[in-house]
Amino acid sequence: MCSSDLPSGLYVYAYAEPWVTGGWGMAEVQPDGTYSILALGDPVPSSSTYILEIYPDPSSGYLAQTLTVPYTAFASDAATKDIELAKGAGLSGHVYQSDGTTPLSGACVWGTAYDPDVPETWSYGYSGWVQTELDGSYAITGLYPSDDPAVPDNPATTGVVEGYHAYTITVYDCAGGGPPTTVTDVEVVDALSRRDITMSAGKTISGTLTVSDAATGGTVPTGFSIWTYADPWVDGGWGQTTVNPDGTYSITGLVDPQGSDYLLFVYPQGDSGYLPQSVRVSPGDFPAGSEEHTSELQSLAYLV
Repeated sequence: MCSSDLPSGLYVYAYAEPWVTGGWGMAEVQPDGTYSILALGDPVPSSSTYILEIYPDPSSGYLAQTLTVPYTAFASDAATKDIELAKGAGLSGHVYQSDGTTPLSGACVWGTAYDPDVPETWSYGYSGWVQTELDGSYAITGLYPSDDPAVPDNPATTGVVEGYHAYTITVYDCAGGGPPTTVTDVEVVDALSRRDITMSAGKTISGTLTVSDAATGGTVPTGFSIWTYADPWVDGGWGQTTVNPDGTYSITGLVDPQGSDYLLFVYPQGDSGYLPQSVRVSPGDFPAGSEEHTSELQSLAYLV
């Protein structure tokens, strides 16, 4: 393995197919690029092939590789297989909130050329993920370019790529919930391939929370939170917010319930003395073409 500019923490894994006793092992790549996997089971009697796999950290930009070492290569109980790491392509850009200008930090960005009809595409080099930075930027590296054929001597990719494969980018707001945003048919040409993404606005549940304790004059104590999730579950069907001092609340960025209910859960602060409660919002509460549903939550009961 070429030692120039090698990423740190590299390991080479080996296993035999068909399996032989003792037919697996691993070794760390040395600073000079050499590696040696010792005490492997003999592949010759069963005509087995050793599969070598190496997985650089995706942030290094290098491609993962899978190579083969046939039993015929084991002369005098030893075989030599040099590996040359190759730089991959990448996806980068910025993720913005639904207003199109405010950066969305901490969002989970997935890029994949996964084909559900070809399971082998769910592998290193054809997918990756990262979280956005404070400025909403993201960069997924170590990907095979869209116009690359299948990598030779790599059984994991045999027949997967027939000249072209587009990528799909899916973004989840990992902190605030809400609907995922998906962009399809993204071409990855080189390490500088860019695609900026604006999140979908989604639907909103809003309303007012009141309390039944006359001593408070109907004022909502501080520290109340409202959570919601879709029941039955739909992808992206959850969210949360804090109740404002005037009792109003708004949970935004929810996916279309698609026939499911949204369950609202009110969690008072632990020492407030108020009971938690749940409220069900049915699909019929979201009129066709409407992006918002307003409901008045029931008054909370006070513990005495």
